[in-house]
Amino acid sequence: MKGKKKNKVVKIVSISVITISVLTIAAVLALTWRPFREGGNAITLSGTTSKISAVATSSNQQAWSGNTANFLVCGIDKTNLLTDVIMVISFNNQTGKISMLQIPRDTYAGPDVISQKYNAIYGHPPKGVSGMEYLKARIQLDFGIKIDHYLALTTNGFDNLVNSVGGIDFYVPITMNYDDSAQDLHIHLKKGFQHLNGNQAEQFVRDRHSWAQGDIGRLQAQKSFLAAFAAKLKKQSLITLTTHVLPTIMPPNFKTDMTTLQMLEFGLAAKKVDLSKVTVYTSPGTSYIDPSNKLSYYTIYKDQLVNILNKSFVASGENLTVDDIKIEQRVSSPSSSTSSESSGDNFQDLYNSSQSKSSSSKK
Repeated sequence: MKGKKKNKVVKIVSISVITISVLTIAAVLALTWRPFREGGNAITLSGTTSKISAVATSSNQQAWSGNTANFLVCGIDKTNLLTDVIMVISFNNQTGKISMLQIPRDTYAGPDVISQKYNAIYGHPPKGVSGMEYLKARIQLDFGIKIDHYLALTTNGFDNLVNSVGGIDFYVPITMNYDDSAQDLHIHLKKGFQHLNGNQAEQFVRDRHSWAQGDIGRLQAQKSFLAAFAAKLKKQSLITLTTHVLPTIMPPNFKTDMTTLQMLEFGLAAKKVDLSKVTVYTSPGTSYIDPSNKLSYYTIYKDQLVNILNKSFVASGENLTVDDIKIEQRVSSPSSSTSSESSGDNFQDLYNSSQSKSSSSKK
């Protein structure tokens, strides 16, 4: 009887670790430069493997029974004022599908935000409101979708999480060289297939200066890294998951407004998730120069965005219209668009493409 009980706990812990990690893969890219400091009454995930096991056995833990849940994940720069990475992750409990929406940090937010960019919303909340809660509320208003929870990971958490799975074998598509002493930022990676440790992976996901498209190029590169990381994570043994990976998604490196019990519920619900059911979208739009101040912004195409949101980020039976999208669009949408602009990138396809490039580079 004890053996069966132990196996049940092991299974629950394994599922939970995989699910928590999948949901925080985007948070892995959050690049929080110092421990996340959030006001308000946010509940932080706490505990160890033994504590999770105790919860699982004592409460006869049930899987989350909801339909869909949206998670906000973001990263705070070293000034603790800017969110340089912003993503919404949606989990569909009926299909086992996970959808991710990247929101470019330079997205136009309006004149009520200092710098008028979306990445400045977090650092300037109204008095008595925490930065994450303010950003969460703003996304709900501007994008017309509900945000159920938020997650964040520190830089140490990012490096440790990559190292906890032994690093990532990855094809770096371009040579990257960039130094910024003011940010203590030093990126030096050669083009080609290589093994990235935590620090090297951090260099890859941070670099936007080496890409012709700047931050948009970086967002596309991050998609490929996410897929490779997810594939590596799925291959880990139970021992590695519980003794190496799990500790990296605990405080002080990882914070969320979810309780351990809620994380377990989502873990049990996500048994259907695989790489072919994870899709990443970039908010459709374009960069432009504001003639009034000569600054560069990113503006979202609302007519294309609403299609993505209805497809993957709203509950079954709900349907948004363009009027529900309150974020200001600064330039006209193109007269024609391709299906790829709203189809997103599938993790399995991204991973297969990366593996193909890696195989070619080895010949």
